Amino acid sequence: MIIIFSEKKDYSTNKVIDWLIYWNQKYKRYNGLAEDEVEIDFNKAMFSAQIEDDNASLNISIEGQSISNGIKSVWFRRPNKGVDDFYRPILKNNSGIPRVVFNSLLKSHFTIFKDLLVQFYLQFKNLGSYSITGLNKPKVLLLASKHGLNIPKTLITNSTNELRRFFESNNQKIICKPLYEGMFYFQKNKNYGFGEGTNLIEDINVFGEKFAPSLFQECIKKEYEIRIVFLNNNLYSMCIFSQNNTKTMIDFRNYDEKKPNRMIPYLLVDSEAQKIRNLMADIGLNMGSIDLIKAQNGKYYFLEINPVGQYDFVSYHCNYHIHREIAEFLSDEKQSMFY
Repeated sequence: MIIIFSEKKDYSTNKVIDWLIYWNQKYKRYNGLAEDEVEIDFNKAMFSAQIEDDNASLNISIEGQSISNGIKSVWFRRPNKGVDDFYRPILKNNSGIPRVVFNSLLKSHFTIFKDLLVQFYLQFKNLGSYSITGLNKPKVLLLASKHGLNIPKTLITNSTNELRRFFESNNQKIICKPLYEGMFYFQKNKNYGFGEGTNLIEDINVFGEKFAPSLFQECIKKEYEIRIVFLNNNLYSMCIFSQNNTKTMIDFRNYDEKKPNRMIPYLLVDSEAQKIRNLMADIGLNMGSIDLIKAQNGKYYFLEINPVGQYDFVSYHCNYHIHREIAEFLSDEKQSMFY
């Protein structure tokens, strides 16, 4: 049995599961939301955890089926840290306790069970991380520098005076990024939009006297961008020629569908690859998406890591077959490429 924590809209998970089905591998997928019940039905949602004083053994069953035996691996693709994949609020109760209080208490009980379940899963071979689904960008920049990777000069501030000094010291051209993550959203008659992305600042006067704490970096003249999918110490790298397109020259995620960027496989130099391996080991990740740029001065600059970032388009454009590689790791079987 292969356990997968993901979300319904993550279609790259589906592609991995296609391989598992083809190889007759059993799997259980949690999507983060219970989809088949308007409220929890205790006749169907049966949970059992038996703790025994025999080398601290733990036997767990869900819906009457034991999951304690036969687990090969667990993939924390995009885990939901809540308990909505096991629990939905009840709509009525006859206890005399207000429904909101009753559901809050009930949810706490299910949280204890899920935490125990995840702890149980951690003893098996894991891909990804349940606890690390997002990273503190400035902290990761410090760690990257510690491991010898070049990083852009960075300022976090909501001070106009500090920003002005940073702007003047970096040739009056800087980058503004969200402290957290960029936001994808869906619009009518469009596939998607991208908000809170990377913006070029060439006029400091666009900022008023007050603004929220923001992250600013020097604007590095790039030769190209590099997106890396990190998978068990293997680096699947893609070169993105985004610098000559005004729409994508600052952030390739502002996709130009009419004139797409050229994307090709890329071999990162060994010294930089090892620095990235050391950084991922320090963070405690065996999978994630990593962004670099190759500057016109010949240096590589580290930008960020997304522990649950997409790998689908890297695999597609570079023929890396990453979905298959993931499926092979989870199933613990090396399959022939010829069938």
